[in-house]
Amino acid sequence: MTDAVMTLDIIKDAMGDDGDEFIKVLRIVNDIIENPDNYHGAMALRYATLLAAYRTKISLKAQFYKTATDKSLLNRRRKDILMSMYASLEENINCLKLMGRIDAKAAGVL
Repeated sequence: MTDAVMTLDIIKDAMGDDGDEFIKVLRIVNDIIENPDNYHGAMALRYATLLAAYRTKISLKAQFYKTATDKSLLNRRRKDILMSMYASLEENINCLKLMGRIDAKAAGVL
């Protein structure tokens, strides 16, 4: 069994016209991983909102590929990648909401 190598360029190429938006989302996620201390309070809530909006668009695009008459391997891959991102963004959004609320409670806002 060989190891799968997946780079942002490979994903972007596989996503076609949806690649740029997909990369924007991955950059936000990568920044959260590299700089988690920057995501708290209002900043966390702002990015939770932004990722939730991207998640909505991703869901619609995945549904398009799911129901497309062209069931090519490329379209199935695009659907699978979008569905994976859709599912995984939920956890990122929930964590950001918690970080926003924790800071608000500490400040006495909630």
